[in-house]
Amino acid sequence: MINWMIYGKIQEYKRNGLNKSQVTRRLGVDYKTILKYWDMSLADYTEAEHNSKKRRKITEDAQEKSYMIRIRF
Repeated sequence: MINWMIYGKIQEYKRNGLNKSQVTRRLGVDYKTILKYWDMSLADYTEAEHNSKKRRKITEDAQEKSYMIRIRF
């Protein structure tokens, strides 16, 4: 997930009439990344960012089960 500043720059360059290839060169970001965020609304970006942070966290229950499994084997 890119940071919000890059997302903002992509949207700014889009509003200023640059095409995706030009934005890719200016930002030095992979073209597929530009494609992903090009038509994404701010609400969609915020939700995606929230979900990506949410998925990375392991609950205490899951950590405990993982620990118990390692002890058994």
